[in-house]
Amino acid sequence: MTKKILTATLGIGMVLAAVVPAFAGINISNTGPNSILDARLNRVKNHIFTLTNTYTLDQTVLSTQTSGGNIANNNTGNGTAVAGNATANNTSQVEANSVNVDANLTADSASDNNVTVNVTGPSSTANAIVDTTRNSTVTVSNSGTVNNTFTSLVTTGGNSASNNTGNGNAIGGDSNVKSFIMTRLNSVIYKISM
Repeated sequence: MTKKILTATLGIGMVLAAVVPAFAGINISNTGPNSILDARLNRVKNHIFTLTNTYTLDQTVLSTQTSGGNIANNNTGNGTAVAGNATANNTSQVEANSVNVDANLTADSASDNNVTVNVTGPSSTANAIVDTTRNSTVTVSNSGTVNNTFTSLVTTGGNSASNNTGNGNAIGGDSNVKSFIMTRLNSVIYKISM
């Protein structure tokens, strides 16, 4: 009696969607009589994804706009002091730690999982087992700290039109402050196909 034990083990490791090429299936042929054939095909596909994001933003913005402080005093005619407009525009837009992962753990082609037994001798026994295992381990750790400090000092006016023999006009301008802050941290999109 002839006994043949055939074992094929396949390991596929995938980190960040990198795949090792697959092995072919098992083909058994031309065995003698009274053979006992044990064929096992083990396929293991592991996907290990580890993501660690740490982000710290310390932002300080100081904006100073001054208009005015004009003097039109002691004129023999009319005196006019006009201040312009004072405008402060502060914009902060931050995006950090944005991750998009597409992992493919779909099965290999059918031919890669085949155990083929051809031309065995009389009174032979063939046992074939195919084990396919797909594992996915995902670990995501995100942390973020944002400290935004915006200070805007807008001053207009402070004009003087006094002691004029004619008319005296002191006109201040408009004051405008616009601040826009947008912070987006730790955006993770993870898609796995199995």
